[in-house]
This record gives sequence, C-alpha cells and structure tokens, in this order.
Amino acid sequence: MKVRAVTVRNYRSLKLVEKVPIGDIAVFVGRNDAGKSNFLYALNIFFNGGTIKDDDLTRGSGTEERVEIEVLFSELPTEAEHKLRAMHFLTKNSKLVVRKSFTKGTKQPEVALYVYDFDAPEFRNLCSRKEQELNDIAQTHDLDFTQSGRSITNQSKIEALWDYATKHGLSRNEQYVSPDKESWKQVEDLFPNYRLFPSELNLKVERAEVQSPFQDLVEKAASENQEAWDQFRSKVEEKINADVEKIEEHLIAQTDSITKLIPKPDFGWKGFTLSFDTQDASGAIVPLENRGMGVRRLVMVSFLRYQAEKSEVGTEGNSLPTIYAIEEPETSLHPSAQRNLIDSFKTLKDAGNQIILNSHSPVFVAEASHEDVVLVTREAGTTAVSAGSSLNPDTIVAELGIEPRDQVGSFSACVFVEGVTDQVFFPHIAKKFKEAELIASDFEDLAIGFLPVGGNNLRFFVERMHIKKINRRFGIVIDSNKDSAEKPINQICLDWQGECIKAGGKFFILRKREIENYLAPAAIKRATGRTVSVSDFNNVKKTINEHFNVEHLKPILDEMSAKDFLEMDKYAGDDGRERHELLEIIIDLMTLTTPKG
Repeated sequence: MKVRAVTVRNYRSLKLVEKVPIGDIAVFVGRNDAGKSNFLYALNIFFNGGTIKDDDLTRGSGTEERVEIEVLFSELPTEAEHKLRAMHFLTKNSKLVVRKSFTKGTKQPEVALYVYDFDAPEFRNLCSRKEQELNDIAQTHDLDFTQSGRSITNQSKIEALWDYATKHGLSRNEQYVSPDKESWKQVEDLFPNYRLFPSELNLKVERAEVQSPFQDLVEKAASENQEAWDQFRSKVEEKINADVEKIEEHLIAQTDSITKLIPKPDFGWKGFTLSFDTQDASGAIVPLENRGMGVRRLVMVSFLRYQAEKSEVGTEGNSLPTIYAIEEPETSLHPSAQRNLIDSFKTLKDAGNQIILNSHSPVFVAEASHEDVVLVTREAGTTAVSAGSSLNPDTIVAELGIEPRDQVGSFSACVFVEGVTDQVFFPHIAKKFKEAELIASDFEDLAIGFLPVGGNNLRFFVERMHIKKINRRFGIVIDSNKDSAEKPINQICLDWQGECIKAGGKFFILRKREIENYLAPAAIKRATGRTVSVSDFNNVKKTINEHFNVEHLKPILDEMSAKDFLEMDKYAGDDGRERHELLEIIIDLMTLTTPKG
C-alpha cells in the first residue's frame, strides 16, 4: 500500500496542514527553517512511535497538548483490501485512513480509523465489539445467529449484524471509530516499513538494553545451548558480511578515501547492534562514526543502491514495501553521487517502494513529477504548503534559487531530451545524414546542444524557465511511450507541448514508442549477436537488455547507415506519400539557429 496524503496538527511548525499529497517520489522543497523536515519526522513518529516532548508541540496548540498525525493509504494489495473490507475499516472509496493522537509525555497514541460505517451507535464499529456485545445486539433485534447459514464465529456474527442493518436501511456515513487492540494489530501489520535517514546521519551505536525481569532466564538458557547459539551467530554474521561486501563495492566506486567497510555485529541477549569500522588507503582503521559527514552520507548512498539492486533482481521476497524518508539527500554529496542516488530511488520506486525527500537541490526536485512536489513556506512561525495544480513552477524556481545551467550559455540553441541515450542518438544520426548529404550541417556544426533532462517530471518546466530567462532558443523531444497505435498521447505531454510552443520553443513527440524502436534489427544482430523483433510499439529496449543504456546503444548506431535510419523512420503522410520522421525532426531543429524575423 502507498501513503497518498498526510494531515498533521500541532507538531512543531505544522499547526495544521491538511491532506498533503505524497507521490511515489515525493519532494518537499522550500527555504531553510520552513518546516520541510517536520513532515519526515512526523511520519517517523506515526510509523515507528516516539514520545512527544514540549519542543514538539506547536506554540499555542492549546491546553490539550496533543499532536495528531493522519495518513491516507491507497493502492492496497488485494489481500489487504479484502481483509480490511471484511473488518469494515475502509472509507467509502476503499481507502484506509488512520489517525494517531499523541499526548505529551506518553508513548502510546490513541488510534482512530476513518471508515464508512453505520450512524446508529449500536451497529457502529462492530469489528471491535466483544462477543457478548454482539450477542446482546442480536437479542435486542430478535436476530438468531443460527439462521445466518454460517458457522458461529465472531466474524460470522459481525457479518450477520451488518447484513441486518443494511437490510433495514440504516444510514451510513464516513466517521472515526476506535479499533480494539486485536483489530488494530491486524491493521498495523499491513503498514509499509518506514526508514528515516536524517541529514546529520549520526551512526554512533548506543547499546539498547532490554530491561526485563526474565533476562536472567534467557541468558541461562543461552549458556546451556551454546552450540545452537554459536551456529545462529555464525549464520547471521555470514549473511551480514555478504550484504556489507555489496555495500562496500558501491562505496569504493564513489570514493578513494575508503578501501574497506568492516562490520562489527555485537550479539547479546540484551540486544543486538551493528557498527562499522572503515579502512583507508593508508591502512588506518577508524570507526565510521568518526569519519566526516561526506563519507557517512556515501555509506547511506551505498546502502540505498544495494537495496535498489536487491529490489531489481527480486531478492527481497514477499517483504512489505518500504518508505525511504531522506532529509536533504544532497548533503555532502558530489553531483555524481547525487545522480547515483537518483538512479537508486527510481529502482526502489519501480519495485513498489516510496521515496520522500526534503531538498534544496534542483537535481532531486527534477526527478519528481510536478504533481509530487510540495512547496513548504513559513509565515508567522507556522508552516503552509502548496502542491499540485496550485503550485506554479516559477515559484519553485525562485524558492530553490536555481540558476541557468552553465553549459546552456555555450550553445546557440538547446534541445532537451529525456535521457543520455537520446542525447547520443540524435547528434549521431545527424552526422550520418550529413555524411549522406541529406543535410548540409549537423548539430555540432551549428553549436546546438542536447541536454538530458528526464521524462515525466518538473525539469521541462524548470529548464524552460531557464531558457526564457537567458533568451536561448530551445526544443524538446520526448518519447510517445505508447504501447499500441490506438493508445492516446498522455495529456501531460500535450500540455507540455502547448507550454513549450507558447514559450517560443519547438516540441516533438515521437510517433513510435521510443528511440529504440528506430533501431534496425539487422544492426542489433550485428552489434549484439541477438535477434530482436522491432515494431513501432514493442519494448525493444527491454528485449535487447534489461539494463539498456548508452553503452548498448552506441555499437548499434555505429552499425546503422543513413539508409537504415530512413528505412526505420519512414511513414505515410496525409497525402499518402512516404515521409521520414527523424530526418524531418532534425531539419526542423536546425532552424533553431535561424535568426528571428
């Protein structure tokens, strides 16, 4: 299930923020001290618990001194939805809404579910009633459970009473109910995991003691079964070492200051901890917590890349999805490390997880769709948010203090494409067309630059604003992403097209699915040795290689001639004559350098 909206009352600067949308990669943006991090920490309390302190309460929150955090879950797995529906714990439109109310100084919150239930008090929240209560309600209404046709269980009694109330036309509305302890445990077990990565990332390990009057019994039992205990430790250490080796590979690839990551598991019947030592090029071994923030953040990046790697190869089993909440992921990270982290986010998202960030970096903001960016501002000490259609891209650009990309100024015109493969593809075929004397100049001759800026995200808006501000001429080329001829173009893409043209740019949506659908099968065969079917809308990229990238593309492009490209891009015009899409796009883009007027 996915978190799709959050409401917070009386938590730090969040006096009242209602139904803040949360996307698959949600990004909270805003200036320092606006309250961005408070959303991440509020969700951490919701999922992982905690005690509300004086400093956590919004000033002037009232005498109740309560913090309320409400989460709306959507896209429930089929099994979970069936279970919650049987408990009658869903809203009218089949969403799960959970509110937790925390009183200052107490760890256990009050829990309420927002459900579509009967207005009559005696029939409300039947799932949380004790057996005697169910029997009493049935007796009041002369209902004989033995006539229900079910085996006599509490669940069958609940369903019989529900059927009775429905049959007699009792009204229903959405309202809050308090689940009993057993019912709540069943709901809570369905929640995704929530992992918070704070900006400081303090990795110092403090031994968590388990205070229990039975501790001596546990330790005595362990001492009497030393062989089994040793086997357990050995197996756990073996798995930890294997995982850390993979994390270490990613870490070493990003920095030459660390040569080894050394796990130090500490097994004890009073708890279990895992700390790390690091070894540098000189052989010095230093605890990770004593390393600089940059190294510690790179360990986080390496961990997330490994998690993404496991998700991609399907080694996570049937575990619950995870929400990765990361505070200022750009902290102490080189832009290349930021890009590595973005790739991991995408993979984790594709595996069914969610990413929630707060950030000042346009690198991360650009990876969220416009609908998933939340602008956080602060007025008179309290936080306000703007999101969705009410959020103007100009405002985001201003809040982030984004400046035009340095390389933009060196081009006579810019063409924005979705990825690095597109960035290589178009200049390459332009050279082929020039060599075949189909065009007089290529993009390099005219100083037209290609910049990869992502697909369904904010970058088109952000970059468009850049170009307008520095008076550069620009174009955009995107995939159609169609898997059939009948499928319409996404309305968002059509909106972009209108915005782009209005801003004086050129905008092209490919007729075929994506650039890989313009590759000649014979060239793919020569370059890769593989026989690949290529049609207008099949997933050629995935067929060639699950992890297709520019290194796979280049050898295929080298194998293709101008004639091959003309064969693959031809289509029939309205007059029935043969036309050539890629050649037409390239010729049109060349006019970006033509002086206006």
